[in-house]
Amino acid sequence: MQGSAPVFVFAYEKITQGEQTLDVGRMVEIINQRIECLYDREHTIGHAYFMPLKENPTIKVLASIFENKIIPLLQEYFYEDYRKIQLVLGDNGKENPKHKFIVDLPGGRETIFGGNIDLQEFVPDVKYQINPDAFSTLASYIGIFPGRSDEQTAGS
Repeated sequence: MQGSAPVFVFAYEKITQGEQTLDVGRMVEIINQRIECLYDREHTIGHAYFMPLKENPTIKVLASIFENKIIPLLQEYFYEDYRKIQLVLGDNGKENPKHKFIVDLPGGRETIFGGNIDLQEFVPDVKYQINPDAFSTLASYIGIFPGRSDEQTAGS
C-alpha cells in the first residue's frame, strides 16, 4: 500500500495482564499511522525498540520501553507539543484519565501573569504532565486502539 507506514512483523505477539490482552505489533502500527499523519513517514517507530519484549513479554518491559524510549522520542519529534503526543497515544479518546500517558492540568496563566492581558495566543491555559502510573497498566496501551474502550482487549 503506497504512502502508508511500514508494517513490521514482530517476533512476539501479545502481552496479557489479568483478563486484558494487547497485540503489541498492531499497537505499533496504529502509533505509526498517527505519526505519519501528524509528522511524516520517515519518523515512524521501528520494531527494534520493542525487541526486549521478545525475551520478556511483560507489562514491566513494555512500560520501560515507553517511559525511556517512546515518550522521549515523541517529545523530540513533536517539539514537546503534548497535544500531538496525546493524539499519537490515543489519550484524546480514553475514558479513564488514569490510563492517559499525558494528562492535562490547569495552567493558571491568570495567576502567573495577573491583570486582564489576553494571553490565549501566547500562553495556553493548560499544562501537560506525564502520568507515570499509566505505563504499568495494560488498559493504557489498549486505549491507543481507535474505537476501543481502554477497558477492552485490543488487537484482536
